[in-house]
Amino acid sequence: MLDASSALLASMAGRARRQPRVLAGRIATVVLLAGVEGELRKAAVNGLVHGQFGVDQDFILSLYRSSSRAIRPSLAAAVPVSYLRPTEYRRVWNDALRAARSDKQRLELARTLDGFLARNPGEASDYAAPVHRFLASKHVELHGVGLLLMASLPWPNPSDIQQAASALASENAFTLLCGLGTVQRWLVRAEAVGPGALALARSDTAIAAARRAQRHNDAAVRVAAGNYFRILRRRGAARKRRDGVVAGRTSEAPSRRRG
Repeated sequence: MLDASSALLASMAGRARRQPRVLAGRIATVVLLAGVEGELRKAAVNGLVHGQFGVDQDFILSLYRSSSRAIRPSLAAAVPVSYLRPTEYRRVWNDALRAARSDKQRLELARTLDGFLARNPGEASDYAAPVHRFLASKHVELHGVGLLLMASLPWPNPSDIQQAASALASENAFTLLCGLGTVQRWLVRAEAVGPGALALARSDTAIAAARRAQRHNDAAVRVAAGNYFRILRRRGAARKRRDGVVAGRTSEAPSRRRG
């Protein structure tokens, strides 16, 4: 029976092309909610990411409503829940956060929220209050993910920027990793984060932290440093091109008027 079920699920990607998307979405939803690993999970996640199918929203909401409050935080932290419509996700996520009884559960919800906001950046301001609670946590990982979530908010305040600067100076590998991730996101979102955040992202403080991270014994931290410098160079080149175009237009304007 197990082999037959596995064979059915393994054919999910192919079935998505030949049968209604709703069937593939339902299979993917069950695979991910059940915690199935390996190729089945990979096929389900790839299908969602690439838009081959969506999740079975009615099934997820029905399952969530029928679940006890004790398990709701874990259920809401599952990958398919973050693919709900924004209004439904916000309702489920806020309810699950109220039901959470440990930092571990809050951390799982914070990580799922990060994925949701990556796909729905316009919804970030609705989560500002819980994000700042995560940021104030003494739990290292919850604080770190709070930093990354804060980088999704529009126009971070001076306290947020100081939190990111402190993370860049941290000796803790995970905190430093999240600090670098925060300034990377600010570089990518340059037009939406305000001058203070952007100044830190381009500052000698951030550059020095990234150089220190390049020598770190944690591979993930070294990768984050490389990503930071790659984004910094790319954004710097784009800014130079943009400034050059603006300067060219400015210099042409008088001659056009004289002509």
